[in-house]
Amino acid sequence: MASVVIYSGKGAHAAQRLMALLSIVIATSTLYFAIKVHAGGFWPPGISGHEPDRDLNTLVLLTGVWAVFAPAWFWFEYWFLYRPFGNPSPEAFEHFRFSQQLSAAVWAGVVLVAGFVIAHALPE
Repeated sequence: MASVVIYSGKGAHAAQRLMALLSIVIATSTLYFAIKVHAGGFWPPGISGHEPDRDLNTLVLLTGVWAVFAPAWFWFEYWFLYRPFGNPSPEAFEHFRFSQQLSAAVWAGVVLVAGFVIAHALPE
C-alpha cells in the first residue's frame, strides 16, 4: 500500500505528533499504575514505594483523563485538523478513518483494563 498524505500543513503535523506523544505517555502511565495496583494485592506490607491508596487514586485520575482525553482528541482532530488541513481524496479519508478506528480500539482497551483493575481494587 502506498503512503497516503493526510495533512498538508506543518501546524497540523506538529499537533498530531504532540497528541501522539501525550497519548503514549498517558496510556503507558495508566497501564503502569493498573499493573502496580493489581500486583499490590500480592506484595507484602512495608515494601518501599508501595502505597496502595495513592496508587489507586492515581490510577483513577489517569483513567478519567484517558477516558475523556482520547474521544476529545478524535473530535478535535477531525474538526480542527482534518477538515481544514486534510487531503480531500477518498483514499486519504479512508486512511484517516482507519487510523481513528484503530486508535479507538486501543483507547477502549486501556479504559477496560484500568476499569477492571479499579473495580477489583476498590474496597467493598
